[in-house]
Amino acid sequence: MVHAIVIAALLPFPASPLQQEPGPASVQTFAALAHQLSSELQKKSVKRVFIMDFEDPNRKVTPFGAWLADQFSSAPGNPWAPIEVEEDRSSVAALVALSSDPGTLGAIEDKATMIGRLVGAMPVTGSYSAAENGIGVTLSAGGVEVIGKIAMTDEMKSHLMVPLDSLVPSDGIFEAGRGGISVPRCEYCPNPQYSDKATKRRIQGGISLLVVVSAEGRGTAASIVKELGGGLDEAAVAIIRTWRFKPGVNVDGRPVATRVPVDIEFRLF
Repeated sequence: MVHAIVIAALLPFPASPLQQEPGPASVQTFAALAHQLSSELQKKSVKRVFIMDFEDPNRKVTPFGAWLADQFSSAPGNPWAPIEVEEDRSSVAALVALSSDPGTLGAIEDKATMIGRLVGAMPVTGSYSAAENGIGVTLSAGGVEVIGKIAMTDEMKSHLMVPLDSLVPSDGIFEAGRGGISVPRCEYCPNPQYSDKATKRRIQGGISLLVVVSAEGRGTAASIVKELGGGLDEAAVAIIRTWRFKPGVNVDGRPVATRVPVDIEFRLF
């Protein structure tokens, strides 16, 4: 008998009735979000962290992203305690600049982790996107993720220097799990079928795709990152168009179009 096993990265299994659906996030301060992340990292015995410059919805670092990192790094009331925060962010910035050189750290896939080893601290990465009268942010470190909303202030506006509604991806499709955007949940995801060609040739392995999930929860497009051949790539793309999702939402609880990685594993039994 022929079976295909589907493993969907970043797409959790359907929630139980006791699990709460993503909704509007409460407005928080830099210090409150820093304390929330610190509390989780303490459970992992993290002793020292450094804050990377935040990335915008297009994964670019701007002066505003650096300013956001500074606010979390030096939030009032010492919310990171007892975790120590690397105060010299200029040295971290120099290492990030160095990592753009293909002859040095540029060949390393996870630059934040390598820089963390060099400075002896766990990297905290951040991303942001537009929200209603504020920004949605996602903080990540050591497998821990914190999502929140920061209200727009006059000081923030002075550093942003662009319209708030411009903080969206250039193609209008958000990256799930970044900038305060939740991850879609697949609610109806039937397995693709093996092609006759792949069955005869006994082709097995994985296909990696980037799937666009609309705000209505439809799999509207899929691009292949890693091919398998034998007609299985086409079968995977075709079946994804039949999938139905609980769409990703922003920090205001509004559904948005998102892009998520999906791995489909084909195995013969």
